[in-house]
Amino acid sequence: MTNRRDAPPRRSPWLPWAALAIVVATCVAYGPALHAPFIFDDSITIPQNASIRRLAPSVAFHPPPNTPVSGRPVANFSLAVNYAIGAMVADEAPDRGAPPDTLAFHVGNLLLHLLSGALLLGTLRRTFRTQAYDAWWAAHADAGAATVAAVWLLHPLQTEAVDYLAQRTELLVSACYLGTLYASIRAWDAGSAFARRGWLAAALVACVLGMGSKEVMISAPIAVILWDRAFRANSWRDLVRGPRRLYYPLLLLTAGVLAGILATAPRAATAGFHVGMTWYQYLYSQGWAIPHYLRLVVWPTGLTLDYGSAPVAGVAGGMGLAALGLAGLLTLAAWARATRWGWFGFLGALFFLILGPSSSFVPIVTEIAAERRMYLALAPVLVVVAIGLEAVRRRAAQGNTARPGPDRMIVAFVVAICALLSAATFQRSRLYADPVALWSGLVARSPNNPRVDDNLAVAILQRDAARGADAAALWRRAIGVDSTYVAGWYKLGVVAAADRRYDEATRDLDRALALDPGDAGALDEMGDVLAASGQPEKGIPYLEHAITVAPTDSNMIDLGNAYLEVGRVDDAERSFRSAIALDPSRTDVMGFLGALLTEHGKARDAIPVLESALERQPGVAINLALLSVAYADVDRDSDAVAAAAKAVAAAGSDERVLLFAGRAMLRSSRPADAEQYLSRAVHLAPADPDALAGLGDADAALGRRAEATAEYRRALEISPDMQTARAGLAHMRGGPGGGTPRLHS
Repeated sequence: MTNRRDAPPRRSPWLPWAALAIVVATCVAYGPALHAPFIFDDSITIPQNASIRRLAPSVAFHPPPNTPVSGRPVANFSLAVNYAIGAMVADEAPDRGAPPDTLAFHVGNLLLHLLSGALLLGTLRRTFRTQAYDAWWAAHADAGAATVAAVWLLHPLQTEAVDYLAQRTELLVSACYLGTLYASIRAWDAGSAFARRGWLAAALVACVLGMGSKEVMISAPIAVILWDRAFRANSWRDLVRGPRRLYYPLLLLTAGVLAGILATAPRAATAGFHVGMTWYQYLYSQGWAIPHYLRLVVWPTGLTLDYGSAPVAGVAGGMGLAALGLAGLLTLAAWARATRWGWFGFLGALFFLILGPSSSFVPIVTEIAAERRMYLALAPVLVVVAIGLEAVRRRAAQGNTARPGPDRMIVAFVVAICALLSAATFQRSRLYADPVALWSGLVARSPNNPRVDDNLAVAILQRDAARGADAAALWRRAIGVDSTYVAGWYKLGVVAAADRRYDEATRDLDRALALDPGDAGALDEMGDVLAASGQPEKGIPYLEHAITVAPTDSNMIDLGNAYLEVGRVDDAERSFRSAIALDPSRTDVMGFLGALLTEHGKARDAIPVLESALERQPGVAINLALLSVAYADVDRDSDAVAAAAKAVAAAGSDERVLLFAGRAMLRSSRPADAEQYLSRAVHLAPADPDALAGLGDADAALGRRAEATAEYRRALEISPDMQTARAGLAHMRGGPGGGTPRLHS
């Protein structure tokens, strides 16, 4: 191959229209999944991930452990951006009332997919232009690039990466990988030193961002160097001359970002030589997996979301390794004749470089295979296929010089292929919108994979919470397949606890914790079960252990509730404050903490907490009522009156709001207002002893002794041990009582 340094390629006039058609086709193909619910690991990646609820880098760049975004801060930050956009579009504070809507995240994934397609098209255009030995590819660079990019975007093998939200990592690292390569090529094509420096800087930024997105980015600097050797440089020595001798070391140094992340061992529980699978078992399994991916490229039927974690046995792995070994030898041979075959050497090397981190000999115990691993690796495969098909076409057309050019036939063939792929992707995306159908389709194909039964059970419950028995049957089948499947035992315990079968729940959770003593979900659930069955002191150690394993706002709340049950008010306060620190959008926790502080004589501490809650979510009646009590306790009577009036105006049929507003008015020496509010509370809840005793206090303050006496007596009939009612009845004075309500996470 004679190396070329052409002028920047001129764009074909039809290319923008073709690009628009490809974008539209891609959006239509993936459209059915835009409102698809969370599935599989989406829950721990998005709705349960408190670090994405704030855009502050100090939070969003620190993803939680043991999730798909662990050790991938840039991907986690991108999810935080989507979370903020979703809240903005919904025009509401990102409160924890319900999981975030999935639309913003699906749109984000689709946009990243389109961005990668655009970068792939741009990279291929400029690469094909360098094919000086082949005038057809140089002349048809735009057509070749558009074809490969269209097939890559529309291929159903890509659906897992695009439609499965937790795979944001795969999409983002691929965009960064292609961005690094494209910007580097633009730098070599640049017409001025200023433009060259700009593109080189862009490539370095993309490479750094990719290193913070997923481990596959480690090979991107090598891919850039190999592209230069295959398509630009006349020899390996050229790579250390001119601007390259400074640029390549800087590019390689970006790997330090990934090395620093890996030094913290963010994925130590799922990947490495210590996770319970030998390197040769995993390598042998990849001998089956990679040829299987290549079969799906040609005939994409039987797509599978979860291949399980069991190593592959049989002859297929050995045959596949032999074939991959031959492909590796051919790649090396191509580099030996780089002048003519450098393109094949680059494409072969790129394929192995992309798959290397996940599909070689370093075990990933959670997944023996995953179709998303082929997301970016599909590109070099498609280029080889395109070049091969063109070679076959030329051979078939030899001697037929009278026949018109093949362009129309090629266009028709490409359009037909894209239409078929788009239809297949559309149907696959529809499955992601129906998780029950998605997982049901895998049951027959993966009878020995307990995770399929587990996820089908979860999907059934998400659709109909009343089908707990059906879900439990699936979890029992899962542990029948694999008695060490921790998630099955844990979720059986959750179902039993929901039905208040606490003894059965304890047995199932004990089994889960015997298999994995550090399972945060089982620890938290065990603590809750013990507290709910009247043994909070036994549940506290489990809850304390859970927050050391995986601290979340929910298990902090559960621990705070357990502390309250045993009277450890200060510890409860600390737990609730920790929950708020983990997720400052939890206005419900702020309100509860404000109530706790107010009820235990810490009104000055309660006021900033409640004010912050109301600043984030204005007009919440119960928080306004609590704030009115706190204001009254610190003698801010006018503020108490104003807050109480706002609370009562928004109270609706919530007697608690009227009760707290009435208490605030009593403490502000406004018994007439108190009597008005508390009368309404008693009307709404005539059997509430707190409301009756409070109304008695108001009537006593107004000198209505007979009414007060009757109200105290009614309160004592309902709650004979109520000390405030007893004191009021005896002395016709005193304050309202009442315990602290329990907050449910």
